[in-house]
Amino acid sequence: MTYKNSKIFIVDDNPANTLMLHKLLESEGYLNVKVFNDPELALKAFFLHQPQLVLLDLVMPKIDGISFLTKIQTKITVADVSVIVLTASHVEEMKYKALTLGAQDYIEKPINIIETMQRVKNVLHSQLNKNKFKDLNENLNIELLKRNQDLSSISVTLDTIFETSSEFVFITNENGELTNCNKIASQRFNISTEGHWNLFDFFKIDLNSLTKNNQEMTVKDANKHRLIVSVNSTKVLIKGVISYIYIFKDITAQKEDELNLKYLAETHYITHLPNRLQLNSVLNKCLDNHLELSIIFVSFFDNNKIVEVYGHDKLEYLLLCIASKLRTLSDENNAGLLHWGGNDFVIAVEASIYSNLIEKLFSDFKEPMNILGVELYSMPTAGVFLNEARSKAMVYDDLVHKALLASYEGFRNNQKVTVYDEKLQHKIQYRALIEKELVEAIDNHDFKIAYQPKVELDSKKIVGVEALVRWNHPSLGLVSPSVFIPIAESAGLVKEIGRMVLNIVTDDIQFLKDKYPKLQHVAINVSAPQLDHSFIQILSEVSKSKDIDSSFIELEITETTFLDDLERVVPILNNIRALGYKLAIDDFGTGYSSLSYLHELPINTLKIDRSFILSMMDSDKGLKLVKSIISMSLSLDLNIVAEGIEDNATGMLLSELGVQLGQGFYYHKPEFLNEKVITKLQN
Repeated sequence: MTYKNSKIFIVDDNPANTLMLHKLLESEGYLNVKVFNDPELALKAFFLHQPQLVLLDLVMPKIDGISFLTKIQTKITVADVSVIVLTASHVEEMKYKALTLGAQDYIEKPINIIETMQRVKNVLHSQLNKNKFKDLNENLNIELLKRNQDLSSISVTLDTIFETSSEFVFITNENGELTNCNKIASQRFNISTEGHWNLFDFFKIDLNSLTKNNQEMTVKDANKHRLIVSVNSTKVLIKGVISYIYIFKDITAQKEDELNLKYLAETHYITHLPNRLQLNSVLNKCLDNHLELSIIFVSFFDNNKIVEVYGHDKLEYLLLCIASKLRTLSDENNAGLLHWGGNDFVIAVEASIYSNLIEKLFSDFKEPMNILGVELYSMPTAGVFLNEARSKAMVYDDLVHKALLASYEGFRNNQKVTVYDEKLQHKIQYRALIEKELVEAIDNHDFKIAYQPKVELDSKKIVGVEALVRWNHPSLGLVSPSVFIPIAESAGLVKEIGRMVLNIVTDDIQFLKDKYPKLQHVAINVSAPQLDHSFIQILSEVSKSKDIDSSFIELEITETTFLDDLERVVPILNNIRALGYKLAIDDFGTGYSSLSYLHELPINTLKIDRSFILSMMDSDKGLKLVKSIISMSLSLDLNIVAEGIEDNATGMLLSELGVQLGQGFYYHKPEFLNEKVITKLQN
C-alpha cells in the first residue's frame, strides 16, 4: 500500500473549505478521500471505517476539534491513525491542546497549498514507515522468541528471514563474534563471517546497551554514512551453543521525519522563528547569559488593517520583513526572540539594556518597508515586564502574559511602550471585575437613564434632552460611563447596553413630552461598535413596534467614530437618516474637524465639545476656535449645541455668536424621571 492509497477524512463545517481540500488532494493523486461537514457524522464514520489520516478543523459547532480529538484519542495512540488540525493563527491555545491530544501536525489558515500537500505527505509517509517496521518486528519476535531449539529446527525460519528481510540481521556468539549475517547487512556494512568480525568492536557499542528491545543507536555504514537504527535482540540455542540474533532496523528516514515535524511544530511556518512551544528553551538560554531579564511583548496591530486592504499575501511578506528586522535587533543585543503567533513577538533581553533595545526597535520601524512594490508602515507597540528574580523555577508563561497585558494596555491608550507594574495589574483586575459585573447588570437591567435638558439660549425654554446611561453598582457605587462604556466596547457588550438604552428611552418619550411641553427631540448616545447593519434593523423595528416618530430621536455619535472608519460609517448613517432619525456629531473638535468630511455626513446637528466652551472665556485663541466652528456649522446649515455651559456670561456670548442650543450645569443637571409621576401617568 502506498501512502496515496491511504484513507483520508476531511472534517470541517465549512463546505467551501472541504471542497477546496478535496479537489486539492484529488489533484495530487490521493484516491480515497471522504468529506464531512457534520462532525457528529464524521465521528460515527471514524469508528466504522477507520481512516489513516484525519484533516480536522478545530473550530466547529456541535463538536469542536478538541472534543473530536478527545473522543478518538485511544485510536490515535493504539491504532495507526494520524491527525492534522486546521486552525487560524490566533487560536494558539487550541492548537497546542490538539498537539498534546495526539495530533501529529497542524495547518494554519489561510491554507498554503504547497505547504499543506507537503505536510500531508510527511505524515502519511512517516506512518507507512512506522507500520512496516511494526509488522516486521511482530513477525520477527514471533519467530525469534522460540528459544531452546537447535539450528536445524529453525533453519527454515532463519533462511526465510535472511532472504526476505529488508533489515540488517546479525548472529553472534556470546563474545559478540559474528557467525552469520544476511546479504543486505553484509553489503551495507562490508562485513562477513570470514573476517572474524566482532560485532561490538565493529559498531563500537556495548553489549549491555542491547539488552532491551527497540534500543536506538547511531552507526556508520561502509561508506561512512550515518544511520539511526532500532535494535531488537533475542537469545537462542544453535546446536547447543548460546547465540544472539540482532535485528537492526534503519529508522533514519523516520527520525528525519520526526525532526521535521518537531521543527514544524516549534517554529512559525512563515518567519521560521521559534514559536511559543520553545519559550522555556529560549528563556532558559537567556538566563544562562544574563543576570536579570526583561520580557518585551511586541505587537504590530497595524497589520490587521494591512490585511483588509492588501490581503494575506502582502501580510506574509510583511511578517518576513518584520522578523528579519527583529532577528537582527535581537542578535545585536544578545537577546532571545520568539514569534508568539499572528502579529505578536517576544524578546527576552538583559534588563539593564531593555530601554536601549526598545529605542532601537522604534527607530528601525520608522521607515516604510517595501513589500512587493508597496511601501507599508507597521509600527510596533511594546509591553514590558521587568523580571528581577533570577530563578528558573519561575513560570515563563506568566512573565510573557504580563508583558502581553502591558502591550494591549498600551494599544488601548495609544502608548508606544507600557511597563507592567502593580498599578497596571490593579487596573486590569478592576476592568475584569467591571466586565464580569456588566454581564450581570445587563441580565438584571441594572441601568437607569438620567436626562439632561437642552435649552434655547435666547428663551431658556427646554426643547431637548440628552439621555445619559447610569450604573449605580451595589458595592462599587456609581460607575462612570467613561469607565464602563469603553470596557463594554472592548468586551463586545456595548450593543446590548445600547439596545437596552434605546428601549428605555423610547418607552419614556411620552412621559418626557408631558414633563417638557416644548420638547422637540431626545438625544441618545451611540457607540462606534453599534454602527452596523444590525443597528439599522433595530432602529427600524423600534420605530414600528412603539409607534413613535423617528425624527423625534437624535442619535449622537462622537467625532472620532467617523474619523476611524469613514468609508464604512457613511453608508450606515445614510440608511439611518432614511429611516427618519436625526444625527448629531458629539464632542466636535476632538478630532481633526475638517470641513471636507462634514460635507459627506448626513448630519443635522453639531455639538461643540465642552473643553472648547471652557477655554473660550479664558483666551482669545479659544474664542477664535469656537467662532470658526460656529461659522463652519452655519455655512452647512447645521444646528449647533454648546456643551458644558457653567455660567450666564458664557451662554449669552454663545447666543450672540449664533449658537441656538446650550447644555450644562448652569441650566440643568441630569435628572431621573420621577418614579411617582411615571406611575401616575401609566395609571
